[in-house]
Amino acid sequence: EIVNVRAYISSDLPGEYQPARTDILDMLQSFENIANDKFKLTVIDPSEEGFDAGKEGLEIKGVQPLQVRVQKEGEASVKNGFMGIIVSRLLKSQTLPVVISTQNLEYDLISAIVKLGKGEANTGKISITQGHGEPSLEDPNGLKAFVDQLRKDQYTVFPTTLDDKSELPSTIQTLLVMTPNALSDFDKYQLDQFLMRGGNLVFLLDRISLNNAEGQLDLNAAPTIQNFGGADLLEFYGVKAEPKILGDPSSEAVQYQAGMLINNHPYPFWVKVPASNL
Repeated sequence: EIVNVRAYISSDLPGEYQPARTDILDMLQSFENIANDKFKLTVIDPSEEGFDAGKEGLEIKGVQPLQVRVQKEGEASVKNGFMGIIVSRLLKSQTLPVVISTQNLEYDLISAIVKLGKGEANTGKISITQGHGEPSLEDPNGLKAFVDQLRKDQYTVFPTTLDDKSELPSTIQTLLVMTPNALSDFDKYQLDQFLMRGGNLVFLLDRISLNNAEGQLDLNAAPTIQNFGGADLLEFYGVKAEPKILGDPSSEAVQYQAGMLINNHPYPFWVKVPASNL
């Protein structure tokens, strides 16, 4: 089925928006060229005379007006422009309300197209193991924000407890194992069988801890090595998770307060990858 993309991008936006407007249209055109007849692009200029956002149903469809400041004859004023995209297929649609750069456009566009092609029967199903010291799915200080984002992206996310009573559900497509304290032999057997059945198995591990005795992040704390369950299973597959830290001079800064002063301290373990290095 053809994916229809309608880009509502005003041509009379101030000069600072024009490079982004050009880049966005170029990327959309590239999608159309690559997809041949499976991707139909229509560009609408809301600044043209006679365009009616109400009749076009932009508000109902979720395309939001972009308020921009314009300078004319020495007077400043605010006007509405549009830089939104509606992706549709058959009777379903997804909206990108405001697109002001191409930074995440490729991901957002592909995500919208994938969502249009998914029904409940083939929605991606991700499970996260629990019961071995893993962070909770519903804990605001744990995985809640991560899980909420996955669900927003139309994934079904649910917990799974490894035990000796039943096999892992066959509906699981991807299984996340996050820093388990220990795994029994049967736990590892279940993970191995899941992988052998063609499942996707992801280990997310903290080998180094910078927490203090109270379990809080402490930049002055001595790094300690953390063991985890399943190391022998990973090594069986040829993967060794070594207790090493990657640092880089190109890094983010950590802000902390010392008395009445707020300090910014370079933290080479929060690696920063600028666009110029990509």
